[in-house]
Amino acid sequence: MFDIVYNSPLFKGLTIEELTGLFLHIQYQVKSFRTGEVLAQAGDDVNRVILLLSGCLQGEMIDFGGNSLKIEELEPPQMVAAAFLFGPKNVFPVFLSAKTEGKILVIPKK
Repeated sequence: MFDIVYNSPLFKGLTIEELTGLFLHIQYQVKSFRTGEVLAQAGDDVNRVILLLSGCLQGEMIDFGGNSLKIEELEPPQMVAAAFLFGPKNVFPVFLSAKTEGKILVIPKK
């Protein structure tokens, strides 16, 4: 896990030793997801760091007719909704679903 986290822009500049030390002192979870699983819905609170460790996620908007429009595709080591985690409006703007199975690292914002 640390090799992927190490390559994430979020942890840029930290050494592996510093990362390892940091993760000894923070609360985090590694969660698995399945293809097609919805990880967040538009309007859900963005109250945690979500870092993609493996697999592929996609952000999509659903119009009033129920049609899906793919907005973004995420691959490791991208962070999910970073601008909304640290911005003034802390809600997911899109539906986040799994294009493939994989794993995410979840760190509460607090």
